[in-house]
Amino acid sequence: MSKIIKFLLLAVLLAFVGCGKKEVAKEVEKKSIPVIVANGEIMDFEDNISVEGSVEAKDVAMVTPRISGTITELFVNEGDAVEKDKTKLFAVDAIKTEQAMILAKQELAVAKCAVNEKEALKEQAEAVLNKAEIDYKRQKKLYDEKQVGTLDTIEKLESGMLQAKASVKHADTLIQLSKEQVSQAAAALEIAKKNLSDTVVKAPISGVVSETFYYVGDMGTTGKAVFKIESVNKLEASFYIPSQYYSDINAGTTKLMIFSNEKQEGDYVLSYKAPSIDNMLRVFEVKADLVNSELVAPGSLISGVIQLGKSKGIGVPTKAIIKKQTGDVVFVADGEVAKLVPIKTGLEFNGWTEVVDESIKTGDLVIVEGQFLLNDDTGINVRK
Repeated sequence: MSKIIKFLLLAVLLAFVGCGKKEVAKEVEKKSIPVIVANGEIMDFEDNISVEGSVEAKDVAMVTPRISGTITELFVNEGDAVEKDKTKLFAVDAIKTEQAMILAKQELAVAKCAVNEKEALKEQAEAVLNKAEIDYKRQKKLYDEKQVGTLDTIEKLESGMLQAKASVKHADTLIQLSKEQVSQAAAALEIAKKNLSDTVVKAPISGVVSETFYYVGDMGTTGKAVFKIESVNKLEASFYIPSQYYSDINAGTTKLMIFSNEKQEGDYVLSYKAPSIDNMLRVFEVKADLVNSELVAPGSLISGVIQLGKSKGIGVPTKAIIKKQTGDVVFVADGEVAKLVPIKTGLEFNGWTEVVDESIKTGDLVIVEGQFLLNDDTGINVRK
């Protein structure tokens, strides 16, 4: 073969090898998957639950008549502010109680007169006793010294003296009985006065009249409310929580964020946790005192976020995690290739998930977009 032919064959071979290398390079470039990454970071994680609830007045009074009777007057209307033990609310018919008080006064006066009568009888009995003692002693002395009179006379005088003493003792008993009757009559008078004062009912708490149930002319009955009063300055938020969270929540420590009309109303700590779970609904109630709240009123709907727990650790964007049958995994950029990393997850918070093992380190480039096109050791092209 001539040298010219050999040269031409070598040139053709070199050209073919060169084209093959370019095709391989192009093929590798085609297999590089464009991805976006984010750094693994140390951050705080919170275990929260969202709840819906309502605002309630902390102090509520259902005001009922203290004695039954026709309602004769209403002193307030719905929406009126009232002050504890000062504002009059309503009155019931006082005729019977006034008559009862008058009768009780008369009975007390009679009882006192009875005491005076018994004391006068005692004085009379004491006078008789005194005369009987004198007669007995004088006659007894004459009989003993001079044998004047008879033994029968002495015995009759002694008997009369003993009867006089018994009369005095009986008078003392009657006086004591009459004094007890005076005490009873005085107590009855106080009850009558109290009943008369109870015909006018005053506010038991400070607040606002929120509902009226009876009006003038209606028959007021003990145990049935005429007014409902709510304290608008002492409010509390009430929420019902699924029973599975009962052991995670504690009054006095569990934190709560409250929102009203999509605005944060404040940060609070739960003040109350129901001692039991509702058998039918499988929920339990929690409450938080609302301090100086001007954004809400009793009956307002509110929402809240209850913090069940908190931790600090390495986090990765939640969207970077791929769920597999064998567990959760992420892809980490290692130079120009992707590495599949199994992870153990913890809390999820604000779009980030806690990694509770040591599979991810601070600064690792976790792939957050393009990861579903990858396999372990797939070529990647990191883009910003």
